[in-house]
Amino acid sequence: MTELNNESNWYWEIVVSCHHELLDVFTCHLFENGLSGTEEISANENIVQLKLFFEGGFGNPAAKVTEAKSRIEASDRQIVILKAEKRKLENWQANWQKHFKPLAIGSGFMVLPPWENKHKDKHNIVIQPGFGFGTGYHESTNLALQLLEWLQARQKFSTVLDVGTGSGILSIAALHLGATKVEAIDIDPEAVAEVGNNLKLSGLNPELCKTELVDPADFHRIPYNIVIANIEDHILSKMATDLVRLTEKQGWLLLSGIITEKKKQMLDSFKKVNIVKELRLNEWTGIVLQKE
Repeated sequence: MTELNNESNWYWEIVVSCHHELLDVFTCHLFENGLSGTEEISANENIVQLKLFFEGGFGNPAAKVTEAKSRIEASDRQIVILKAEKRKLENWQANWQKHFKPLAIGSGFMVLPPWENKHKDKHNIVIQPGFGFGTGYHESTNLALQLLEWLQARQKFSTVLDVGTGSGILSIAALHLGATKVEAIDIDPEAVAEVGNNLKLSGLNPELCKTELVDPADFHRIPYNIVIANIEDHILSKMATDLVRLTEKQGWLLLSGIITEKKKQMLDSFKKVNIVKELRLNEWTGIVLQKE
């Protein structure tokens, strides 16, 4: 392993093999725990080999990979760590510019990195790759953006709470769609620190979005027109009472990050709400609920 003294000059590259059936949920766990990007190396009928990228200073992220494998109850045959190395930062930047391309989502959104040109006929969501989950390339974020656009076309909203904001991608989308008060909360200080920069890159005033490092259970505010949570389904289940509490009467709760086969089990935790819209993309589901 190459020793590089300045953590800002290098990044972690971990090579793993993963069974196809576990790939989405495995990478979703990691994106919520510091993963900044992936690159597929090879694939056959059952196994995908890919690179996982973490920023320098993260500590050894192999522990996060092992933890993710444990949480989804994958065996050592289903997910294998093949290599963990430090790489010079210029290779990291080149990788992002190669693989993070503009992505159109729904009818009005364009998600893109800062080195690409904005689109004049779209709501541009500019994301600087970093610790915060959310570049639009994961199905759960894609679904959340589509559902937010669907909801805005039918019900104007002004106040929005973005729970587990990550990169701030959904807060940015809400402001583009006309929200006048957005609050973005997360338990990850690295993610919260990124939101303001992504707002500026997207051509928005950061003062329109208040960011806080806080747990929803400790968040005592007046209810919001819409509460958004793009988080793993088992965490959504644990947070159900707080998410409903933070949604105003007749307000909307937009949930994503749900493995389709776990949807019913997750929804059992939500009381006094009704399903009004559901979208699926590959193995993932996003849902809009309305509070009674």
